[in-house]
Amino acid sequence: MPRASKPILIAVVASAAGLASLAGVATAAPMAAPVDDDAHLRVTVETPPVTGEAADVGVLEATVVVRNDGEEAEALEVRFDAPAPDAGAAPLESAVLRRRVDLQPGATARVPTRLRLAPPAPGAPGGDRGAVVVRVARRASPAEVLHEEELILARGPDLAVIGPFDNAGRGGFAAEYPPEKDGYRADARYAGVGGAEVRWRPLPGSAIGANGFIDLRRCFERRENVVAYVRAILRTDAPRRARLLLGSDDTLTVWCNGRRVLARDVYRAAAPAQDAVFVELAAGANELLLKIGQGGGGWGLHLDLDDGAGGRPEGVLLEKAIRRSARGDAAIRVVAVGRTGAVLAWRTDRVGPGDVVIERARPGRADPLGPRAPEDGPGSGIETSPGTPKRLVRDPRRTNVHRVAIDGLEPGARYVLHARPGVGERGRTRALAFHTTPPRGRHAVLRLRLLAVVFGNVVEAPDADQPGADAPLGDDRFEAIERELADTARFFFINSGLRVWLDVTTVHDATHRVIPPDTPYGVGYSGGEWAAIDGLLAARGEKASEYDGVLLISCDRRFRNGRWEMPGSGGGTLGPLPPANIGKSGWKAGPPNDHRWLFCHEFHHQIDALYAASGYPELLFNHFQPWDGTAHRHGEHWDGNAFSLREWGGHVSRSDQRSWRDGKALAWRWFVNQWGEVLTVADRDEDGVPDDDPRLPLDERRLGSSDERRDTDVDGLPDLGEAMATIGLEHGLGQAWAGPAEAHRADPRNPDSDGDGVRDGDDEAPVDPVDRRVSRRTVTIDGRIDAGWGAAARLEDEAAKVAIDVHLAWDVRGLVIGLRADRAPRDGRILIDADDDGWYLGGDNIEVRLSPSGRAPAGGHWHPARGRLASVAFHNAGVPGRWPFYDAAGFRDGELRAEQRTGDDGWSVELLIPAKRGLEARIGERIGLLLAVTPSDGPVEDGRALTLFEPHRSFGFELVCGPH
Repeated sequence: MPRASKPILIAVVASAAGLASLAGVATAAPMAAPVDDDAHLRVTVETPPVTGEAADVGVLEATVVVRNDGEEAEALEVRFDAPAPDAGAAPLESAVLRRRVDLQPGATARVPTRLRLAPPAPGAPGGDRGAVVVRVARRASPAEVLHEEELILARGPDLAVIGPFDNAGRGGFAAEYPPEKDGYRADARYAGVGGAEVRWRPLPGSAIGANGFIDLRRCFERRENVVAYVRAILRTDAPRRARLLLGSDDTLTVWCNGRRVLARDVYRAAAPAQDAVFVELAAGANELLLKIGQGGGGWGLHLDLDDGAGGRPEGVLLEKAIRRSARGDAAIRVVAVGRTGAVLAWRTDRVGPGDVVIERARPGRADPLGPRAPEDGPGSGIETSPGTPKRLVRDPRRTNVHRVAIDGLEPGARYVLHARPGVGERGRTRALAFHTTPPRGRHAVLRLRLLAVVFGNVVEAPDADQPGADAPLGDDRFEAIERELADTARFFFINSGLRVWLDVTTVHDATHRVIPPDTPYGVGYSGGEWAAIDGLLAARGEKASEYDGVLLISCDRRFRNGRWEMPGSGGGTLGPLPPANIGKSGWKAGPPNDHRWLFCHEFHHQIDALYAASGYPELLFNHFQPWDGTAHRHGEHWDGNAFSLREWGGHVSRSDQRSWRDGKALAWRWFVNQWGEVLTVADRDEDGVPDDDPRLPLDERRLGSSDERRDTDVDGLPDLGEAMATIGLEHGLGQAWAGPAEAHRADPRNPDSDGDGVRDGDDEAPVDPVDRRVSRRTVTIDGRIDAGWGAAARLEDEAAKVAIDVHLAWDVRGLVIGLRADRAPRDGRILIDADDDGWYLGGDNIEVRLSPSGRAPAGGHWHPARGRLASVAFHNAGVPGRWPFYDAAGFRDGELRAEQRTGDDGWSVELLIPAKRGLEARIGERIGLLLAVTPSDGPVEDGRALTLFEPHRSFGFELVCGPH
């Protein structure tokens, strides 16, 4: 790869004001002599190892050591600041909060502190960690932080970890790596993934969650398609038997004293006690070795033990330790980007100047197999542009917390950079890429090329000799799959703020294939899939590395009861992985599979992995759990994925999830991905909507908006907001939006799209003409909708021949829902988010199943009303580490009241959901509501239920005093 013969050195003053300061940052001429790199202030934080048992309070002694090797005296301030604790975490108390230090040349100061972790309250969740931030600054300029480090005092198992080792192609589960033969050897050194040296290290406190989850993503830089080992000690006073309670993300193998006791080749989200296994323990120390495989997304485990009956085992101790945090993240971060500049931030081990090396990238698509330095990890290689000189940008401050504003960059260009020095043994940080904002009148789009292979002639052994075993998939079904994939690509485009274009090429492979029975996800996970892909692409004159990901749809067939059936499946995703350094997602094509949804969910895993491999693991994982920060104010399935995309692009935030933004401040985050090609397309009015580009899923022409005004109808909602007024979903997972599609889109030429008298810019739901207020009203629950009780909304679908009036009221007893129609539906589903804060947050979520035929579910977490006309369940997402979320203790049988009537005037039902489990019957209470019904007849695609509002999204109502 061509390189410039000599770097250009530029000194830049760090800026804390972000992009607002970029215009005032001067780009200096090349300097005649380099700045002295010798740091005269050296800051370290010493923490001696300390261990304790489970009941210990937990104390950590820390000492900040500052040495002045310069020739002038320094006046410093050492501060210990406690941030707000994590949910469920205990507070930290510090004996020293602030201390002044005067250092003469050659002098050393030691500032000790004693950090105390409060004991967990009886029965309270979490309480196993707290944090304090150590800061050292000059007294004359306290905002200029010389050294910053977070100490996390965590009470958790005394664990050691080693890794990562390779799990490409999910081969790590069966692979035997050295720790399986050697056990724990403190001085051992092995070759890990990519040949990097790995050794046993104590588990850092930052890897212990407030709920006790052991997060291996916080232990290693490489976090995709890898394997790690964890060592723990069980100590007993005599030979005993105990039961291990384990949960893992993903695969799990466990040895006790060298004997394998559990092996689970699974890919799943972790939850407590997913697996339980009894172990025989000898008196004294017993060694546990746990092997945890990782595909993508979350990675870690839950580890606990009991006596087999839910109690603590007598005389058995899982050794605990008090751990400090890991050393700061070495990776450089892009924190703001403009047309001609950017703001960068990174940390180093010691106080001193820091450099950033910047190179212009070659235009066009990044090559997943392109050049990269070994220390850059699994990220893609972006080739630099030949003949372009390197720029060496310097932060001259004496600090370990670097922040640099750079200017003089070209608009709409991709750059590659790294910082030095790095952290620990790393001389530099891993390479990072970003893309400057396009020139005026242009809009940037990340194009990710995806190959979708439909294996249309697959049979599971031993049915290969049955008649018709080699019948390929019909063209009509193949074309239907293409249309479904296009729907999902449009979903990604809309919810990324019209920034991410999934350019899908769909290929039908009619080759007759026989695979083992019950192969997970079909051909894509039966082996040989890459050879099949290479063969298909060779016939097209292409290769796999020309794509950024693959989708493998396997049309498996089995012969059952004298006929062929197509089994369905969930989906699986791995990647990026050899040989093409791209990801793959696979699923089976049989019913009730929904290709739209499986593409959405599984490719979200792929794009999550691409950003993590590019140095940005913060894109929200789409297995929504409140204890790891992945759950927010959204509904199920599609709505959660939409929130993740919108949050990453800056259209909503994790702290403010109600207000839509244009996303311009964070749009750059889409273009730090080191895969794909960044296109710039015409956008004359710079409203974020491309003018007229038929390649893309949406533009101004198809939206119906003007390319000369950002807000065509001047209603306060910009054209981009009109495009994003909904998540763009007609068909959800098991749900379809009732009514004509044209009524489900905001009209950029109509200031009041839904005709409810509220202009779109002031309307929280511009396409839903629904009064958000629910009046207090006493309703007799007899199934008869009283005269004068007006309908709050109407669920109507002409094609399905359904028209249902929805009535809402409340009183001190709870929430009342009434439905009235010409005839009863087959069934219904009602989700109530009692605080309107998200279906996966808090202990305030209630589900009701309606069954006019008297077959509502009963038993387990379901509690039926009299006659089983309806049943209620408590969806409790308020307990850290608990999954699944449904809680059998939420209600009692008969608490839900339901009555229906059928007569000449049609059918009606009334439901009273009692005021409990977060549902507060009081003025001002906000609730989120989702209503779906399955018609008794009428054509609804794939038997989907019809929803009153957009599928999987709840609609917010407020309880008010009286009629309005």
